Amino acid sequence: MAILSAKDLAVSMRTPDGTLFHPVNRISFDVEAGEIVCLVGESGCGKSTAALALMQLLPDGAECSGEVNFGGRDLAKLPEDELCQIRGARISMVFQEPMTALNPVQSIGRQVMEPILVHQRIPKDAARARAVELLERVGIPDVRERIDHFPHQLSGGQRQRVVIAMALACKPDLIIADEPTTALDTTVQRQILDLLVDLVEETGIGLVLITHNLAIVSELADRVMVMYAGRVVETGTATEVFANPKHPYTRGLLAALAEPGQPKGTRLKPIRGSVPALASLGGGCAFADRCDFVQLACREAVPESRDMGRNHLVSCFFPESALEWERQVG
Repeated sequence: MAILSAKDLAVSMRTPDGTLFHPVNRISFDVEAGEIVCLVGESGCGKSTAALALMQLLPDGAECSGEVNFGGRDLAKLPEDELCQIRGARISMVFQEPMTALNPVQSIGRQVMEPILVHQRIPKDAARARAVELLERVGIPDVRERIDHFPHQLSGGQRQRVVIAMALACKPDLIIADEPTTALDTTVQRQILDLLVDLVEETGIGLVLITHNLAIVSELADRVMVMYAGRVVETGTATEVFANPKHPYTRGLLAALAEPGQPKGTRLKPIRGSVPALASLGGGCAFADRCDFVQLACREAVPESRDMGRNHLVSCFFPESALEWERQVG
């Protein structure tokens, strides 16, 4: 049974001149216990907004519709006081910039203790002991000394480990990690990601990982959701999506990756153009202006999701035509 099930989740906002747009446009997916689901796509595709919608943490002026079923309740319909009982206790979030996620005037130990004190209401000495355990678990060295340090006294990688410890404090069922390795060097990125995977395997929690790094996704994900302009354009198991990408956008993302062993100076194949402004989208496929295989139908209507077999879904009118063209020129 799914830990969390989102159905037709949508977010609407307005520009300063009143134009309505949808940074998240009717996406649906499930997260199972012990599963890693990755949301991928370029910046501006709606990944982070989707994560905030799951937690009902959208900014003022944003409206959420659809369903977010968690523990038998629809989070989209709960009052704020009930949501506060779930956030940090049963669903936690790891934000992409730990320096803004942490309070600069509180010690890291106090911040790890806070969700425990709020949600579990145990004595402070027991909460502190639990904080020590959590900080040790996420790899903070010399914890009994560092527990009273402030965020600025730690490195970026250590701060991110503290944020993960906070997310684990109340033993949640689900963690949402939004670009958790942004601004970290390659070695530390690997350590943080390995830590998250180990936690999933050890505790059986569900993990929604938001990233634009397809190399990471290919190694870690159980299932992949490729987002573009607020919609999910392709989804399936990581094995299936990487072996048989169907959507031109997915194939473009993969083609832009550097491959091991490539000769020095090999040119990558970037996707031409950029993600369109959501407020200016027309009625057709949002990827049409960047697609090498666009046809008239693509500009007239938004493609519905199609089952390509093996629970592999794609929103494209002509995925077979593009694949046949690639085989001929290849």
